Order: sequence, then C-alpha cells, then structure tokens
Amino acid sequence: MIKAIRKSLPFILILIITFFFSCRKQKPEISIEISPDPMAVPVANKTPRKASVRIKGTNDTSIKVRWSSENNAIAKVTDDGLITGISVGETNIIATVANGNGIAKGRLIIYDTLDYKLRITLKDKGPVRYSLSKPQDFLSGRAVAKRNKMSIAIDSADIPIASDYLSQIEKAGGKIVTQSKWLKTVSVQVNDQSFIEKFRALAFVKEVTPIWSGKKDTTAYLKTLVNISFSTASRSVASPEYYGVAWDNIRRNNGQALHDSGYEGQGMEIAVIDAGFKDLLNNPVLKTINIKGYKSFVYEKPNPFNYGSHGVYVTSCMATNKVNSYVGTAPQAAYWLLMTEDEDTEFPVEEDYLVAALEYADSVGANAANISLGYIGFDKSFPAYKFEDMNGNTAFASRGANMAAAKGLLVVVAAGNDRSWVGTPADARVC
Repeated sequence: MIKAIRKSLPFILILIITFFFSCRKQKPEISIEISPDPMAVPVANKTPRKASVRIKGTNDTSIKVRWSSENNAIAKVTDDGLITGISVGETNIIATVANGNGIAKGRLIIYDTLDYKLRITLKDKGPVRYSLSKPQDFLSGRAVAKRNKMSIAIDSADIPIASDYLSQIEKAGGKIVTQSKWLKTVSVQVNDQSFIEKFRALAFVKEVTPIWSGKKDTTAYLKTLVNISFSTASRSVASPEYYGVAWDNIRRNNGQALHDSGYEGQGMEIAVIDAGFKDLLNNPVLKTINIKGYKSFVYEKPNPFNYGSHGVYVTSCMATNKVNSYVGTAPQAAYWLLMTEDEDTEFPVEEDYLVAALEYADSVGANAANISLGYIGFDKSFPAYKFEDMNGNTAFASRGANMAAAKGLLVVVAAGNDRSWVGTPADARVC
C-alpha cells in the first residue's frame, strides 16, 4: 500500500501544482496604443508636443513608457514623450512599456506652419516659340514703335520664358508668383522649404533662393482701365497762384519753364511703381488724372486701391491738375499705377515684384518709370545688403533697372532716406 502511494506521489504532486496554478488568477496581458495616431506636429515648434498612450490590461498607473523616434532627422522624442519637429516629413514614434511587455508604433507628421517664396534662377529661357521678326506677339504696338523711334533693338532679352519651363515648375509644386524674362527668373510660392531641392533638381534650373516667408495665400490679378477723360487748364504765364501749394515743388527745378514752353507731359506715359494707391479713384482732386491701367504685383494683395497711400502721394505730385490749388509736374501725361511694395513687411520678393513691374511698363510702351522705393535691410533672417553690394550690378532690383533703361525706359529712383548711402535700385548704373 505504502509502496503504491510512493509510486503515485509524483503524479499527485503534478495534479496539485496544476490545480494550484489553474485556480490562480491569470495576470492580464498589457497592451498599449499611441493616441492620437497619426499625430501632427509643426516643424521647429517652440513648445514640444507631449505624446501619450492608452495602456490596457492593468490599473497600475506607475508603469513607465519609453519613447523613441525612427528618424531623428525629422523628429526627436525624449524618453518621456516630448516631441520636437526637426524637418518636414513623416516618421514613426515608438512607445515601449518599461518592462518590455507592451510596444506601440504611431505615425508622426511634421508639417510647416509657413509658406515660402523662392526665386528660381534659370540657365536659359527654354525653347523659343516667338520670333524676333514678330515682336508684336510679345510687346505692345506702342512699345515696338518706341524701340524703333529710339533705335533700340528688340533682342532675346525681350523673349518670354518658355511655357514648358513654367509648366515643369508648376508640376514640381510651385505656384508662380511672378517672373522676369530679362533676368531669367521665376518666383514661386510653396508650403515648405523642401521644395528648394526639388526645383534645383530640374535640369534647366541654375539656383534657388528664398525671398519671403509668411502665412498668406491668395492670387493677384490685373485690371486695365479705359482712359479717363481729363480737363486741361489754360494759363498764359507761370505763377505761384496758378500752381497753388505745388509752387515750391515745381520751381525748385524750374519746372514751370518747361510748362511755359508747352511741355506738360503730353503724349507721355509714366509708370508709377510704388506702394498702394488707396482710394485714389475716389479722391475728387485726382479725378482728372489720365490713368491707362493699374496692377498689383504683390501676390497677397490683388487690388492696389485697397492698400497704402504712398503711391497716391507720389502720383499726385506729378498728375494733379487743379488750378489755383495744386498743379503737378506732368499733369498732361498718362499713368500706369503699379503696386510692388508690401508696406506690412520687407522681404527680397519685393525686388522681384519691382522688376516685373519694370518689364510690364516696358511692354506697354511707357516712356518713364518713377520708383520712390528702396531696399537695404529685410525682415527675419534674410540678409541685408552691404555697402559694397551697392555697385549697380549686384542687387536684383538694380539689375532690372539697368535693363529697363537699356530698353529705352527713363528710370527715376529715390535715393532713400534711411542711411548715408543709397539702397537698391537707386545704385543702378543708369538711374
């Protein structure tokens, strides 16, 4: 009997152990999940974003979770889950329960909070579909006539950039803001800086330069006005009374002598390249101005009559024709009102706008361009011009002004009032 019990003892022990563990309450398996998934974090966020998890299978609130990132070039995550966006892109973050019993992976999107404008410099202007023998296809009749009168050749600089190039730039993700056929550039808006390398990869691109950053997104447009009739004041001799408060202005350079000789701007078209022309059309004193047309080149501000008043002041000095009140220096001229200055900010893109306006003025056959603008320093981290840069050949706007003058446009630029040396484009060789 005892011998039989001894033989069955191991079996009995196994049964007891099995019964003990089968009756013991099983420890639940721990699982975790990242919330939210996916998670979006701005690039270069000043305040790191805290990642979190939901832990299932335990009521233990002391369980620690370790965090990591699969790509530290896109995002960095501290051990306790603080996420900092490094560059635009996507990666995964990983949460691991300290004892290794649970692990979760979540998608992380790093996005840019700013838009950017880039100046794309081209190696060439692409396949030519225009012929220099038919300049009327890309210049106005007035512009062609002016070139012929001044014996200025129409050449390859006047040919527009190939539409194929523009199409490829758009397909690569750029919204075209403006372009320069003279300087072979296309300015675009994009939503993150990674597009710089995408554009550089295009075979016809020479260089890509950031020229603006901010958070705006609309589209500018052109509106051309019909000619506005205006009255001609008659006088026999210049007098302070006739000019009104403009007398001191015109007599400073003896401009009244030109008026006495009959030169008041008849037949001339002047492009005023400036900041906005707010409410100019509603000003009763300015109703007599002969406006040929207007355009805003500022991407975010499509209507030049809604912004700023500096352009109004400049235009009124030339175009006002109210006898015994204010008679300007060129009251009989016609005017193109071209807005290129964004008074809210100061970025290099305004030089691109300015050059585009000069090209526009040339293409419509304007005789002169007045630019009461100047650039030296810029907002944010965009580098300022140095004194040695003001050599007439370096700054983008100055190079455009040089070309405009070579095409027969009289370019008059303010020297500026900020420093002891001029800003661009006043340093241009021909201004």
